[in-house]
Amino acid sequence: TASMGAVYCLDQAGSPTNTRTISPTNSPSPSASPTFTPGTQCIDVGITAIQATNIDLSPYFMAQSYSLPQNKALNGAYLWVQTAAPGALIQAALYSDNAGIPGARLALSPPQVAVAGAWNYLPITTGELAAGTYWLAAQAQNSVNVRYINGGTQQRYKSVSFGNLSDPAPSGTTPQLLTVSYYASFCDPADTPTVSPTASPSPLPVGTATTSPTTS
Repeated sequence: TASMGAVYCLDQAGSPTNTRTISPTNSPSPSASPTFTPGTQCIDVGITAIQATNIDLSPYFMAQSYSLPQNKALNGAYLWVQTAAPGALIQAALYSDNAGIPGARLALSPPQVAVAGAWNYLPITTGELAAGTYWLAAQAQNSVNVRYINGGTQQRYKSVSFGNLSDPAPSGTTPQLLTVSYYASFCDPADTPTVSPTASPSPLPVGTATTSPTTS
């Protein structure tokens, strides 16, 4: 280890020639290192089975009530479309619960062309949501037939023009027990760094040598 102060270099005659002064240089202090917790645990909430009967989703606002059992973030919705007119659009929204009816809108997907005979993924996302009751809504333009079964899920509907997944939800919706093949994927929030301190050894002073001439 270097000591602070003057260090002398001697020539062959034993006389000092040059003097080097060592100045201490600070070493970085120990810092925290981020570690990452992956968000990989997902659950599907809603009706993942393809039901037997067709119903035309247009021109209705349709919302189904679901219970989210634990804190999660919405990571997309899936709507089964049986048939669709060419170029027909579909759209999704998520609403909070307001005393048993859809309330404030929490998320909205962009309109997209429906694909017949397939599960249509609707890119609708949120941050972390508290466990509780939510309403998953959908709307279609033109003729879009989805699949349903009577009973099961509390639903609210209202005839409105396409593009009216409003905030708050449309008032005056009608209740019915009818379950559409429609569900949402909820996952742990996206990966976020959590800072945990990492121990580092105590730094030793590091000398920086500077040379200055001296006369013999």
